[in-house]
Amino acid sequence: MPITSTTTAGESSKQALLLTELERDLTRPQALPTVVASALAARAEEAAETLEYFVANTLDTLDDVTLDLIFSPLFTPTLAAQSRYASLLQDDVLAKEQLQQLVEQLTAQKARIPCTLETGETLLLPLLETMVARYIGRLHLDKPIPAALYQTIQRTTPADLQGTALALGRDSLWQDAARCQLLCEGLERFASRQSYQEEKLKALVGFIRTYRLRSSEQLYLQMKSLISSCEADMATADQRSYFDETLRQQYGGQAADVKEAHQTRAHYQHYISLATELLQDFSSEKPSPVIG
Repeated sequence: MPITSTTTAGESSKQALLLTELERDLTRPQALPTVVASALAARAEEAAETLEYFVANTLDTLDDVTLDLIFSPLFTPTLAAQSRYASLLQDDVLAKEQLQQLVEQLTAQKARIPCTLETGETLLLPLLETMVARYIGRLHLDKPIPAALYQTIQRTTPADLQGTALALGRDSLWQDAARCQLLCEGLERFASRQSYQEEKLKALVGFIRTYRLRSSEQLYLQMKSLISSCEADMATADQRSYFDETLRQQYGGQAADVKEAHQTRAHYQHYISLATELLQDFSSEKPSPVIG
């Protein structure tokens, strides 16, 4: 349901809450990821400036593409964040003009974000329009949830998982009627079997997206194939350990340098477990729509 320029008092209140949430999320103190700090340090060195001076006085001269690349780790909302906004909006949709208005309002505040460096020092990062636009754009507040999917979520999904389901529902994938029907059927089956879990919900969405599934029959066959493939890969796990320097650097050295064979097997077993649970859900008799 679109929020138009002629809004009710309730809709105005919702928009005010939305602006407050965005301001809080975008200006909260946070640790500066190593990859972002490194990129900023390199740019400052190129400009022959100190990091503090570069961030305060030169950063806003970079083009939008460069800024987006540098700050994507900081200004990409997590699914948990998306879920909060989805819970707030429910099935409401913001127009492009309203999104731009939010971007302009937040940018006009000229806020500075306290970011902690690995040294313990604090860097005051200016909140630029590119950063705000990226964050708001990836909340998908302008993407509608199909009415059938919204109604199914309301009927079937436990209260503590509705935000996640609503956030996942704001995806253009579900504008395909067959895929929307498949997801709705999955939610009905979870509710009927009392097997609803956040991880399984995300897995179902991920499998439909990855394998471009459009029917329960396709999903059933794909899960059987996935299980067989994972079992075969587990059998050769000892030859599949690898060293990933890129991941190690991306996560600041926190990721293990070596992916051991038992971790590889655990990875495949995880997918086998998820696929097996979905097989059990979709093997049962198709449920009647949940009422309530």
